[in-house]
Amino acid sequence: MKSTDIFWFGQYKGYTLKDVYQGWSEPILEFYKDFITYRLTNAELSWTDGEDKQSRKLVVSDFEFIKEKYVKIHFNITFEINDIGTIKFDNTERLLFSINALVWAGDDYTHRMAFGKANDTILKMNLESKTRYPVFTNSQYIFWCIKEIEEFYINPDELKSLEELELTSFGGINLKHYRKDLFTYTPMIGKPKNEIPEEIKTFNLKKYKNSGKTDSRNKVL
Repeated sequence: MKSTDIFWFGQYKGYTLKDVYQGWSEPILEFYKDFITYRLTNAELSWTDGEDKQSRKLVVSDFEFIKEKYVKIHFNITFEINDIGTIKFDNTERLLFSINALVWAGDDYTHRMAFGKANDTILKMNLESKTRYPVFTNSQYIFWCIKEIEEFYINPDELKSLEELELTSFGGINLKHYRKDLFTYTPMIGKPKNEIPEEIKTFNLKKYKNSGKTDSRNKVL
């Protein structure tokens, strides 16, 4: 497989080997907007308080970037409470956004994700919209393919060129409440060390030689 070859299987189907290994080096504001909105509106919002089962739905009604580090987010939350009905709050009091839920908390509105998990969100966003965003580095997925998928291997020269690339990781977006519906936002972009384990190089080379090919565009059946 070459760095420009496209995955025809798995979660990264349609992306090139280089796309998945290196990651998106220059995310755009439109992506940040869609990522924040998607995570807010798809949070787990159901809970039980005593005997009253409650559910809540957050809707982002306005989103605007202000200067370089501020974002204005207007939202409302609708509560559905058994035997009571619907209660709606506009621009609710300050909230803390965690990876799975919205909870009442102090001044921060924070979203953090483990590297690799952000890609899961991006892939879901792509499925649910007409936009197709690039992904961020997931070199571990490439290593897994080499070890676990029988007919998957990479041209050794191509593997060497991949190890020379600068990788870009993404751990989510940190929002901190500033005032009213204004927040500061900090994308958690990282530049992880690019190092292919010797075990992977050796295993890949063995598979490549056993293939009897000088160039592999292998297929998984």
